[in-house]
Amino acid sequence: MTQTLVVKIGTSSLTQPETGLLALSTIASLVETLSGLHQQGHRVVLVSSGGGGGWLCPAWFKRSPPAPLPSSKQLPPLGRDD
Repeated sequence: MTQTLVVKIGTSSLTQPETGLLALSTIASLVETLSGLHQQGHRVVLVSSGGGGGWLCPAWFKRSPPAPLPSSKQLPPLGRDD
């Protein structure tokens, strides 16, 4: 029987607390683990509330944060209909 595993990870797990930079070794380890579960036949769903923290990583922009997207280009989180 195939199981669906839902894994939620937040900003504090995706970034380094000292610098705010992405925690690449943590992310790589998570990908390895989830890949292994997928190879064992599980369906894996990764949910992140930390996407904003990763996108606003200070190393990704020099002068200012990226301009916000117009609401017509934004997507609501899965499970929301508004």
